[in-house]
Amino acid sequence: MTYFFSGIKHSGKSTHAKLFAEFKDLPFFDLDSLIVDNIKYDNVREFYENEGKEAFMEIEYQCLKKLLDTNTESKVIALGGGICDNKRAFDLCTNLIYLDLDEKVLLDRIKYNGLPPFLRDQPAKQFHILYEKREKLYKEKASLVIDIKDASVYRVFEKIRNTIIEWEK
Repeated sequence: MTYFFSGIKHSGKSTHAKLFAEFKDLPFFDLDSLIVDNIKYDNVREFYENEGKEAFMEIEYQCLKKLLDTNTESKVIALGGGICDNKRAFDLCTNLIYLDLDEKVLLDRIKYNGLPPFLRDQPAKQFHILYEKREKLYKEKASLVIDIKDASVYRVFEKIRNTIIEWEK
């Protein structure tokens, strides 16, 4: 089985997907890292800013498709926070696990790590619109929604792991 970890930007997808992969003894892949390996920029934000949304969505789709086509074993994949806006790439994702985190916590994390270009004008208002749209898309497609809003930072992975184990039964 391939486990796709999804969620809004800075929800902990990569961190918890990696921990889960180690727990299950499965290979771990971070889609953003795969994209960086295939572009001439140092990070996905730089690529997005210079090449635009359409180019980013194309490389995102191509990298995910290649990973799924060439690596058929069970694995854990951390998706980018905006993959739900990329229908072709999002359609490739099955067994989608959505990490549901509070909007304010996410916005604070984003601000701390630097606002992306699409949130620089009225960040709270823009993020609210983005959050509502993406949360709806993720929840509609998710095989499993894990509410980590009330979990202490030290217990989040334990809750994620136990919820997935129960879901698999």
